Amino acid sequence: MLSVPESERTVLEGILNRTTEVEDVLEIVQPSDFSVGIYKTVFEIIKTLHEKSQPTDVVTIHAAAGTKFDVCILAELSGGMTSKQSALHHARQVKDSAIRRVVAAQGEQLIRAAKSGIETAQMIEQATAALSEIAIADTSNESRSIGEVIQQVWNETTSRMEGPTATAGYPTGYQQLDRLLGGWMPKKLYILAGRPGMGKTAFMLNSMYRSRIPCQIFSIEMDDKELVGRLICLDQHINTLALRDARLNEDQFSRFGKGCEAVNESGIKIDDSVIITVEEIKVRARVAVKKHGCKIIAVDHVGLVKPTSLRDSREQQIGHISWQLKALARELNVPVILLSQLNRKVEERTDKRPVLSDLRDSGSLEQDADVVIMLYNGSYYANDKTYKTGVKSVTDIITRKHRAGPVGTVPLNFLPEFTALEE
Repeated sequence: MLSVPESERTVLEGILNRTTEVEDVLEIVQPSDFSVGIYKTVFEIIKTLHEKSQPTDVVTIHAAAGTKFDVCILAELSGGMTSKQSALHHARQVKDSAIRRVVAAQGEQLIRAAKSGIETAQMIEQATAALSEIAIADTSNESRSIGEVIQQVWNETTSRMEGPTATAGYPTGYQQLDRLLGGWMPKKLYILAGRPGMGKTAFMLNSMYRSRIPCQIFSIEMDDKELVGRLICLDQHINTLALRDARLNEDQFSRFGKGCEAVNESGIKIDDSVIITVEEIKVRARVAVKKHGCKIIAVDHVGLVKPTSLRDSREQQIGHISWQLKALARELNVPVILLSQLNRKVEERTDKRPVLSDLRDSGSLEQDADVVIMLYNGSYYANDKTYKTGVKSVTDIITRKHRAGPVGTVPLNFLPEFTALEE
C-alpha cells in the first residue's frame, strides 16, 4: 500500500506512551516517510526535541508545536497501548510504504520520459538512477557492527579451510595465478589490459572456460559465433583456421562434436551487442546474475562501450564506465573483468613490457581497479615470427596492481593454433 495511516499512528503511540525509544524508531523511519500530514508534523517535532536531548512527552511536544495542531491529537496518541515490538513492526511498514511511493513516483516519471521521445540509452540511465535512489532510501543496507563482519570473515575462512580449496574467489583456471590473486574475487573490478594482438580476449576466454564457473561475457569486439568457435578449438585443440574454413579432417570433425557438447555445458553466456552503453550492460548483468546465476561478468572491451554522454571528454567517458562497473561489482557481489587496450607508447620503448602508465585514455582505470593485469608476449615483437606461425610461445600474465595482495608475473604457454593458454 502507498499509505498506512494506522501504522503511522501506532508508531507515534509507542513513542508517546514510552514503550518505544525514539532512537529505535529513527533507525527505521524519518519524518519524510510519513504520509499523513499531522503525523509527519508530530514526528518532526519529536525528532527535533530528541536531537536537542529534550523530553518527548505530550507537554513538551505541544509547547514546541505552538498552533500547528490541537493538543487533543496528542492526547489521543498518548492514550493508545502499543508495545515496543508492535511499534517497531509498524515503523517498518511505514518505511515500506514510503519506498513504494518513491517507486510509484519514479515509475510515472519514467513513463513520461518514454513518451517524450528521448534516446533509449538516456531513459535507461534515468531508470538506473531512479533505482539507485530507491536503494538509498531503503535502510535495510545499514552499516554492520564490526562483530558481524568478524563473524562473516570467520565463517568464510573456516569454510575454505575445511573445503577442497583455500582459494578465496572463483578459480581463474590457473593455479599459479590463483595463488597470486586468490582467484577472481567478488565485488572487485579487474582491468585486463594489453596491446592489440597480445591475447586479451584469448586469456579471458581461457580463464572463463577453465574455471567452470557460470559467467556472462559482453563481447563488443567479436561476435558470439567467433567466441564459441574459439572455445571449441581450445577445448579440443582444433586448428582455428581449419574450423574457420570448414576444412576439418575426420579426426578433427569428431573432436568438433565433442567440443560442441563440452562448451554447451560450460555455463558461459555471451551478449555480442555491437552498440551498448554501460547502463545497458548493468541492466543485462543484473538479469544474468539474478535470473541465470552467473558468477563472473566480463566486458570486452572498455574502448568500444558506447558513451552515455557525447559532450564529455574521452577521459571522462572512460572514467564513467569504469566507475559504473566497479559499482556493479559491489552491487551484484561478483567480480567484473574489464578488458582495455594500452596506448601506443609501448611500441616506442625498447622494453615493451607494459606498465600502469600505458593504460589508454584514462587514469580512472588504474584508480578504480582493484587489480590491474597486463599481458606481454615477447615473441610478438620477435623477428622469427614464432608468435604467428603456430609455434608455442610464452605469454606473461603481469599483475601490476593488486590492492589486496602482492604483484607478480605468471608465465603461460600460448598455443596460437588453438588460441589456448596453458600452464
